[in-house]
Amino acid sequence: MKFKAATLDRMPILAVAVFLTATTATPVFGQTSQDEEASGGIGEIVVTAQRREANLRDVPVAITSTDGKTIAERGLKNVSELTSQLPGVEFSALNTSVSINIRGIGNSNSNQGADPGVAYHLDGVYLAQTALAGSSFLDEERVEVLRGPQGTLFGRNATGGSVNVISRRPTPHFEAEAGVVADVDPSQIHLDGFVSGPLSASGKILARFSARTDFNAGYTKYGLAAGPDHLDVEKRYALRGQLQFEMTANLTANLAVDYAKANDDGQAVFLLGAPAVVNGMTTTLSPADVAAITATKMGLASTAFGSVDDRRTFADQGARDGSFLGVRAGLEWQGEAGTLKILGAYGRTRLATLLDGDGTSANFTSTLFTQRAHQYFGEAVYSSNGDGPIQFILGANAFRQSSDEYVELPINNIGAAVKIPSHLITTSYAAFGRLDVRVHDGLKLFAGGRFTHDAKSLTETNNFSGTKSDSDSWEQFTYEFGASYEVSRMVNAYAKYATGFKGGGFSAGSLAPPFDPETNQSIEVGLKGLYFGRLSNGAVRADRRSIGPCKSGSLIKADERHSLIK
Repeated sequence: MKFKAATLDRMPILAVAVFLTATTATPVFGQTSQDEEASGGIGEIVVTAQRREANLRDVPVAITSTDGKTIAERGLKNVSELTSQLPGVEFSALNTSVSINIRGIGNSNSNQGADPGVAYHLDGVYLAQTALAGSSFLDEERVEVLRGPQGTLFGRNATGGSVNVISRRPTPHFEAEAGVVADVDPSQIHLDGFVSGPLSASGKILARFSARTDFNAGYTKYGLAAGPDHLDVEKRYALRGQLQFEMTANLTANLAVDYAKANDDGQAVFLLGAPAVVNGMTTTLSPADVAAITATKMGLASTAFGSVDDRRTFADQGARDGSFLGVRAGLEWQGEAGTLKILGAYGRTRLATLLDGDGTSANFTSTLFTQRAHQYFGEAVYSSNGDGPIQFILGANAFRQSSDEYVELPINNIGAAVKIPSHLITTSYAAFGRLDVRVHDGLKLFAGGRFTHDAKSLTETNNFSGTKSDSDSWEQFTYEFGASYEVSRMVNAYAKYATGFKGGGFSAGSLAPPFDPETNQSIEVGLKGLYFGRLSNGAVRADRRSIGPCKSGSLIKADERHSLIK
């Protein structure tokens, strides 16, 4: 490997860059051609982390980009399986909510009213409900995971970062592909495929249809004669249809429809024991003891319990059903000086989950979650064209969601159930911009800002506490600035300061006052280059995170954290 472009005055910077990359590098799952590797070049791994296509090496963001070929080769079915391979990224699902955490920033609230700390975008559309939309990869071009606050270009709810999923577009020539993966113990089969090509002789109307289905017979045996054969079953499918119209030489329109469906018996629940106080000492009751106590409270002769090691459960309740429908339409106008993109989208999510609460054959307690949400999103972005010394982006967007949620927790020994219905309306609008200036050979300065206005109104009922309606709104200006430097033909370094904003909100069912937004600030120094035969994407970042208190001043305490992270 040769660093032929590194001059003497750049070598000290290069030495520091190599050290940082060796200690903090994150691999980038992109594709580099053999010719590029042989010539010592870096593959053109294209990303849209800055709202325009650019080589990953040139983007001053800590990012992991995984292309569709890598997703297929590794057998990754969804965001959960992808993030499990990325350092500092965690994925969790509970009831109707899905949480993506990047370096500890996410959302742990299972009730509606609180926003995530990591934004999720599908082809540029912000999705507030990702339980089904992100459940299966479907004919994706690539998936970009951006670390750190993305408050300028991606806005609200991106204090921890952003996950951007970009689907493959229709092609001017006919293409088709199908794949199947099968396994045993448990039996499972995964099918996917697509068909793409022109619909008109002129080639001005293109189409693409993609489909995927996933079936898994389940990892956990159900111990009762009456009931499902297995739990932890996977039964889902996803469809996507796209149309692209070349209206003029400079104007293109596109339409896409996504649909996903999941329906199974839900996840397994095991009885592991319970805390108890014996002779003033806290101890743990065995599953058999808990089962006996449960049987007594239920007036039964006995109850059965399962085993985690044997993957066998006697949980007598479980169901999971959900669907997602997404429609998005866009216009793209290519002018001589710039490109204008207009995007509009609608999303509908329906989810229902019934989860056993005791893990035994006794119908002691369970939890029912249902949610129906409708969201609307619109955005317009204008970006300069060419590779001149000054580049800019200007944009504005608006978001609105209406969501109804119902939570029910029956407790049979008291003969009643906690019931929490709630209705939440969220609205948001923002305006943003970014400027990049090349001031010297290899040196660029950049800065950007975004103004965001958020508003929420919640009507909630707790049958033990009463009914309450409340609303609040918040405004925030987030910004970033920094510099990037081309150390050599194969190495880019950057440093930046960025801020993030996560909207305030509620915890449905608590009847508590709204809590204030979360903000964070980040100083990041990063390096991207080709070392030891691989493209590395290293960064060292210091974060400061502030969580505002509730207006009551006691329910959520202020928290500030300083950390040095990779």
